[in-house]
Amino acid sequence: VILGSDQVLRLQYMNKNYNKYLLNFVAEKCRKIAISPSFGLDKKDFLVDKYSTKKNIKMMKNALKNFDYLSCREISGKELYKDVFNLEADMILDPVFLVDKSKYDKVLDESKIDCSNKIVNYILDKDESQSSIFEYLSKKLGTDVVSLERMTGEMTTGDWLKAIRDCKLFVTDSFHGACFALMFNKPFVCLKNKNRGSARFDSLIEMFEIENNFVSSLDEIKNKLDKR
Repeated sequence: VILGSDQVLRLQYMNKNYNKYLLNFVAEKCRKIAISPSFGLDKKDFLVDKYSTKKNIKMMKNALKNFDYLSCREISGKELYKDVFNLEADMILDPVFLVDKSKYDKVLDESKIDCSNKIVNYILDKDESQSSIFEYLSKKLGTDVVSLERMTGEMTTGDWLKAIRDCKLFVTDSFHGACFALMFNKPFVCLKNKNRGSARFDSLIEMFEIENNFVSSLDEIKNKLDKR
């Protein structure tokens, strides 16, 4: 039985369904493996998180030590496994990178959406102040801004992928948005979204040496472009 993936090891997101997330319901004779799950937090943030009570940490340790194989998608996750749970684990890239790019091309080739030469934004946690940044980018780069989250109900997976692949600039606070921008070799700016698991972003930055693509606020985009 496979546990995976994304932030399935984040106590906050388990919402007290610990037995389900940690596979405690699986019969002892069955093998259990964890493929690229995410804690969402590095060790420092995990230890001060309000959900990381002594009781919950002990519960997680007892469950995880019964796995036949452990891995994580963050570099910091290996340290967390070792120092908090006294367990060894491998680091495996986010599963979207494990699929050959040609597979995604087949999916997006069915899409009719056209975002070529446009700024595409996919912001999960929006606020009113961000609209002025996109107005600025539109004028600065001389092109329209397409907001993908407004089209979510109408979009297919192929539409979403094609919009990222074909755009002039991709702006996002989505971890997987950043992953696909990297895969399609697109210019992108990513807002590190701590509420959605910043440790995953830190691993991308370290592995691909792309610190300049990440900002802590959308205002930083304007500041960087103004200096050019």
